[in-house]
Amino acid sequence: AALFIIKRQQFLELLEARKLKQALLILQNELSMLTSDIPQLHRLSSLLMCPSTAELHTTAGWDGSTGRSRYLVLESLQRYILPGKMVPVHRMESLYAQAIMHQCETCERHVQSADKNLYIDHKCPQSIFPLELQINLKGHKDEVWYVAFSPDGRYLASASCDKTCIIWRTIDYSIVRTLVGHEGEVSYLAWSPNSKYIVSADSEKVLRLWDVETGETLQTFEGHSETVTSCRWLGDSDKFISGGMDQKIIIWSTKGNVIKQVASPRVHDLAVSVDSSLLLVADDKSSIHMYDLATLTFIDKLDEPSVIMSLALS
Repeated sequence: AALFIIKRQQFLELLEARKLKQALLILQNELSMLTSDIPQLHRLSSLLMCPSTAELHTTAGWDGSTGRSRYLVLESLQRYILPGKMVPVHRMESLYAQAIMHQCETCERHVQSADKNLYIDHKCPQSIFPLELQINLKGHKDEVWYVAFSPDGRYLASASCDKTCIIWRTIDYSIVRTLVGHEGEVSYLAWSPNSKYIVSADSEKVLRLWDVETGETLQTFEGHSETVTSCRWLGDSDKFISGGMDQKIIIWSTKGNVIKQVASPRVHDLAVSVDSSLLLVADDKSSIHMYDLATLTFIDKLDEPSVIMSLALS
């Protein structure tokens, strides 16, 4: 196969130089002995009839001896030659990318893109992390169990053991409104993708859908038999998923209907991929379970050394 690639290039270059007799000899005496692909030999023989170099290039899909054809031949031969004899194509580029990736992975506090050079080792400066308290938000009367920024960045919402959620304006972190209505401690909340709604979960097995603009409860959801520990929106603003300690995962319509329900481990947290194709479930026994979100069918499980309390997907 390797010799055929070389001889094919030689044949085409002889045709390009209009050395038809020599090209014909290569075709008859060498190429025909190196392959049993008769249709390919017929295609090559038809190139002898090309009246011009331009037509040869077009018909053969070949850019000539002065183009990239010889480089492509070398690239094709790579699979037949040991790396110790011929450096693989783009090897230096691969080593460079691996070196940059390794430095990012070993950076103690990696949050910035690495410089595109290897003159010095990449290291994110400590100065990019705040070392002093910037602001202390006071409004809840008991422990705060969860916080989340709205997708549009305008608000921060907090869920508390005092049975309320507070929406804070991020421009000055003043309180916009307090969401009151839960009868149990609020364990979790999630912003809708359009930042117009919040769904929150409590220890009394109830989820509530809130209108951020008015602070009103639009819908309540009852289907869990134990504390609801997590909820996530599913790529739009008309359905979301919840999980709890009752070993249930439920997909809800914002109208209050159960779209789908499946048995699961006891849920510590849920995470949904950006394209809403994959669901991750952190259980109470140090494992992460993966599900196909469209069907809620189990895919795989990752075992971790200790209990996982929170999940996030970029």
